[in-house]
Amino acid sequence: MTVIVSQLLQCMLFQTNLIAVSSLNLDLILNFSRGLWWMHSAKTRDRRSIALMSELKMVCPAKKN
Repeated sequence: MTVIVSQLLQCMLFQTNLIAVSSLNLDLILNFSRGLWWMHSAKTRDRRSIALMSELKMVCPAKKN
């Protein structure tokens, strides 16, 4: 769980470096909040966290040096 949170924070910092707060950032926050809510269900926690991680990676690709 903390991995997802740290990746989200890194992603948000990366996005705000590129552009001012935008609808992309707001959508990311809303989707992430929904994901956290869904993950409270123990039965689907693993499946949903994997889906959330993959969605986060699509929205925020890894930084290139």
